Amino acid sequence: MQKFMLMVVPFFASNIALAEWLQVEHSDIQTSYADSQVIRSGWSKRKMALLSDYMSARRYDGKPFLSVLSQYEYNCKDKQAQMLSYTLYSEHMGQGGEVYSSTADNKWKAVAAGSLDDTLWKMACEKNE
Repeated sequence: MQKFMLMVVPFFASNIALAEWLQVEHSDIQTSYADSQVIRSGWSKRKMALLSDYMSARRYDGKPFLSVLSQYEYNCKDKQAQMLSYTLYSEHMGQGGEVYSSTADNKWKAVAAGSLDDTLWKMACEKNE
């Protein structure tokens, strides 16, 4: 049984490795990917991950990071979004060491038409009815 647990723990240790990332935005500064796995969190709410991968290192408290994994929740009925948490990683695509992690302020905000939030809201809500 212990051997089985040792094999299972690394498999579940990283949602990043299990995610199927779909590119949703690209610029000279970063490329953003959404996880195709959408989780229902209520009758009209969905949760989805966003991975922002930077072309060059950014800094947080003097420490470099190249990617950010954020967890969002979308209110499908009211077309709102809120960030739940985020983690900064030292390497591209959520790899390497964790530089910083935090929960967000959990404040709902309206999704602006044509924004990245709008694209993500549509992925989470319209395609997952």
